[in-house]
Amino acid sequence: MTVQVERLSGDGLTTVLAALYDAPPEAVAWMADVCTAAWVAFEVQSGEDGEPREVVLGAAGTRPSPAHGAELLGGVFSGPLREGAALALAD
Repeated sequence: MTVQVERLSGDGLTTVLAALYDAPPEAVAWMADVCTAAWVAFEVQSGEDGEPREVVLGAAGTRPSPAHGAELLGGVFSGPLREGAALALAD
């Protein structure tokens, strides 16, 4: 399967960041709220019912940084597509 990347909304970013950082959504919502852009990496897999489903592999967001102009936050989940997901988000 191929890693795909799409733009992501603030609510979607909050959900992925909470899972990545193993934190409640309210603890990471502020990070998603200040992001000016965000992307999600995912793979389409066949579900148990045979229907396609999107499996989130990671996410990245950009937020303002007083020292550097902008900085990235986020990451990818461990697994066999970890490197591919990270490279796809960086691309």
